[in-house]
Amino acid sequence: MLQSVHNPIIQAYQEADLFGKGIFFSLLLLSLCTWTVLHQKLAIQKNF
Repeated sequence: MLQSVHNPIIQAYQEADLFGKGIFFSLLLLSLCTWTVLHQKLAIQKNF
C-alpha cells in the first residue's frame, strides 16, 4: 500500500470529490470499451 501512495493517479483519485471520481470511472469505462472494439476489429481482420 505504501507504493500506491507515490502513484500520482491513485493519489489524485483519493483526493478527488464525487464529480472527480465519476470522471475517473467514466474514463476507465470508455477505455475498456475502446479496447474491446479494437480487439474485435483485430480478430475480424485476422480471419480475412
